[in-house]
Amino acid sequence: ISKGIQEAKHQVLIQVAEALQSLGGDPTLPLDCAALRGGIPKETRWARTPLQPVLLCSTVDQIGSRLLHRGYGISPNSWPIQAGLLGNDTLIILDEAHCSKPFQQTLSAIERFQKKARHQLPQPWAFVPMTATPNDDRKTFELSEEERRETIIARRLEASKPALLLEAGKKGDQGMANTALEQLRDEDAALCAPGNTVLVVLNRVRAARILYDALDALAKRAQAGGKGAKAFDCIPLLLTGRSRPLEREHMLEQYRDRIMAGRTRSDNADAPPLIVVATQCVEVGADLDADVLISEACPMDSLRQRFGRLDRLGERGSSPARIIIRPELIGDAATQQAADDPVYGEALSKTWWWLQEQADNGTIDCGVAALDVLNPPMAELAAPSTDAPLMFPAYCNLWVQTGPAPAVSPDPAIFLHGPQAGPAAVNVVWRGDLVDRPATIWGEIISACPPLSQEALTLPLHLARAWLAEQHKIEDFGADIEGHDPQPAELNDADPRQALAWRGSDRSELVRAEQIRPGDTLVVPTSWGGADAAGWTGSNTGPVSDLCEAARVKAQRPAILRLCADTGPFPESVVGQFKQLSELSENEDPPEPSELKEKIKLCLEALHATCVNLAESDLASQGLAATVKVLHKEQPERWTYHPGGRGLILYSRKRLSDAIADFSDEDEDSSLVQKGEVGLDQHLEDVRAWADYIAGLVQLPQDLRDCVALAGHLHDLGKADRRFQAWLKGGNRFKVNPDQPIAKSAHIAQGAAARQARLRSGYPQGARHELLSVRLIEQFAEQAPECLPSDPLLRDLVLHLVASHHGRCRPWAPAAPDSKPETVTVTFAGRTLSHSSDTGLGRVDSGVAERFWRLVDHFGWWGLSYLEACLR
Repeated sequence: ISKGIQEAKHQVLIQVAEALQSLGGDPTLPLDCAALRGGIPKETRWARTPLQPVLLCSTVDQIGSRLLHRGYGISPNSWPIQAGLLGNDTLIILDEAHCSKPFQQTLSAIERFQKKARHQLPQPWAFVPMTATPNDDRKTFELSEEERRETIIARRLEASKPALLLEAGKKGDQGMANTALEQLRDEDAALCAPGNTVLVVLNRVRAARILYDALDALAKRAQAGGKGAKAFDCIPLLLTGRSRPLEREHMLEQYRDRIMAGRTRSDNADAPPLIVVATQCVEVGADLDADVLISEACPMDSLRQRFGRLDRLGERGSSPARIIIRPELIGDAATQQAADDPVYGEALSKTWWWLQEQADNGTIDCGVAALDVLNPPMAELAAPSTDAPLMFPAYCNLWVQTGPAPAVSPDPAIFLHGPQAGPAAVNVVWRGDLVDRPATIWGEIISACPPLSQEALTLPLHLARAWLAEQHKIEDFGADIEGHDPQPAELNDADPRQALAWRGSDRSELVRAEQIRPGDTLVVPTSWGGADAAGWTGSNTGPVSDLCEAARVKAQRPAILRLCADTGPFPESVVGQFKQLSELSENEDPPEPSELKEKIKLCLEALHATCVNLAESDLASQGLAATVKVLHKEQPERWTYHPGGRGLILYSRKRLSDAIADFSDEDEDSSLVQKGEVGLDQHLEDVRAWADYIAGLVQLPQDLRDCVALAGHLHDLGKADRRFQAWLKGGNRFKVNPDQPIAKSAHIAQGAAARQARLRSGYPQGARHELLSVRLIEQFAEQAPECLPSDPLLRDLVLHLVASHHGRCRPWAPAAPDSKPETVTVTFAGRTLSHSSDTGLGRVDSGVAERFWRLVDHFGWWGLSYLEACLR
């Protein structure tokens, strides 16, 4: 959609593009798109400005946790920004709402609570539930009789989908997988005729994996020339939520002409049958179109979703299906004793009984029109759905406290999935350059090339903990439903294995199994195993591919190439070259930059020649080839020695495309990462102008627009501290010019260099320049009261926006003792302002917290966060 609007040639689309561009976002990008898959700090380009029109595709966990000021996997300092942006000027479309009743109730509560603010901002906010299987009395959009008679629609509605009802031969996941396999190989049924695409949907991830592994082994035997019972000529695919997005999308793209709606079936009439083994993940947002469906028995609403993937466009007219039930879940229809399924409760048994009653000789037509005629009682046969707890204002008061967060506050998970839901999932990223390197430097290694969501595999919390603790008896018996995490792991407290919990360059830490938090992103060595190209295995069957470079190519990020033996399929001759390059750093007499540059150039030429043959290889190799191609053509902008030794890291001059940089105002990062030095006066004026521009385009009332602009003009006065200035000069106090303070440094980057520079400068650990800015503004207000709002509440807003512009002071200011305070003097608007660097605002009685609560009461929980986002 975004690309179509951006490259519009049709007059209507051109008008749409112009209308979107008028909102003030990126002029080259009328509509941005982003996915919130979770847990990857710094992947926040969508939040870079309130002006950019954005389509966000998100899970309930990711959007819900952010709305509740508790964004999973992101820094607490970013919580108010994302809550403010998502809680204002946003339309939330809740797809498959029948699967998300608790979240729908929470959204309704948010909608009510937004109206409790004394002063409501003009930004609209709404949500729309969408489902093909509504089970309440709410007024719904439906087709008219005239529309039902239209040829294209009628063909889809009238398509026949006869389903044979079967009972699995044995209990459990193995029994279900075996019965499905028998149906697939039944030559009389001919479900797997050449050219057919067969969709098999099972209720447990483990059952799907068992069936896929069996099919994969049989297919490989057939490809090797085998025949008989141990071979089966087919193409098996596994489609679950337990796979890395990059690999899943690559698989779907590779077989798009076999599985997606709108395909031309005759193009593959002679091809081996394609068998897609899937879980509940295909019930939501999947535009799949199968010729045959085998489904495990499930509640009626889920069943109708699955049959919507069979002959989706009605092109075949009639398509066969199977519905298989586990014998242990049949229950007793005669006595009305339904079996209690761990995922679907009694609804599964009751749906099976209803199907049996309606069936003719064990077969029932599950086409859209046919089921409409039978009129199944959806309220009785729908999957069970719990209610979210009642949301009280007191809970919002706890959640809105993000800096720092209270020691105890309500768990967002129960408001997103209901009280019986498990905690949010975590993400796992595998990296080759962690192999055989001490865990103590993993954070530094990953900081050099942070992870992206495309390379992260999502796991239920209990599975991640069990795997990290190497408790292999814990198997994946769960369903592929968000928030469904039924089993606590019994962990071995003595197990020493640790993973890196990536929370940004300065907040990442090594964690044991019991220390993993919901929403964490765990980075581990590829040698640990646990997954293959099809997804999660849980066992160490071999190293996992490192998708770092491939993910950056897919996300159109700046090219970064890690030249290490563990990160690519490079020949030994080439590996030897960059090992030699890295060893140059250990020499007492390091080479001249020009000499090193020439050696890197020669190395890239050799790599480029090697990578020419990798384009058709696996995903990891394709990513390396694309990255090498960019670096070979453009030459690296800079390079560093790999933190783990024996290698280099090369950074490109430009991005793999014209993609926009991440949003960042974390701590002092935005002060340290610059292409050139920026003076304080210039910076303050730039921020004032930009804040005023944003506040105007989002149509804030004039008094609030003036406050946002004024806060932008004053926010960094505290950077005039001589020690802070030395920090920006790399820690050298002699380079500081007190008459020309700077706001941005051109000398140091993040990480160890920044920490060393701060130590040399003498700037206190934990000190906050924004608190000193508040004290200097208070003095400015005494000298020039006419320059600040006369309304006490608006004056409070200016001071709060300055105090909170790095995410602190919500409600408490951080306490950072300054053992050697200095008097800081700065000239602003022709007036000399000065104050001690020991601000005293870290005290409980400083008034910072009281000011915060006055503003929350006036603008509301999401309104104040939005005003902060406009400045930040």
